[in-house]
Amino acid sequence: MKSVKLLIRFPADKSTTPLTYHLVKDYDLVFNIFKAQIDAGEKGEMALEISGTEDQLDKGLQFLEDEGIEVSLLSKVIVLDEDRCVDCGLCTSVCPTEALKLGEDDLLNFDNEKCVACQMCVITCPMKAMLIHYTDE
Repeated sequence: MKSVKLLIRFPADKSTTPLTYHLVKDYDLVFNIFKAQIDAGEKGEMALEISGTEDQLDKGLQFLEDEGIEVSLLSKVIVLDEDRCVDCGLCTSVCPTEALKLGEDDLLNFDNEKCVACQMCVITCPMKAMLIHYTDE
């Protein structure tokens, strides 16, 4: 069994298409959605991890591309620049996996293992303390 983390973006005309249903039913894939912004009749995006055999993954990803869905591997990591961070906690309000939390001491804690690189913290941070680093996956 292999797993990949993906960011999928789809056009407005696909917002009501049951994509995840087809991934499960037609391609026997298992998935975990980390973040989703989907509104009927509007563009949408979803960050998720999909698991299955290599063949199942290939066919499922081909299905998404054939449907006009933009698929990209989440092969980047988020890094906290502690020198810039002022522990304001704004990033914690947008983190879908709770990788960012304020501790009892009111200091920001960042758990890289929980991070799915959705980049919401990067956009939200007023101090630009959350940085994107790309990996060679």
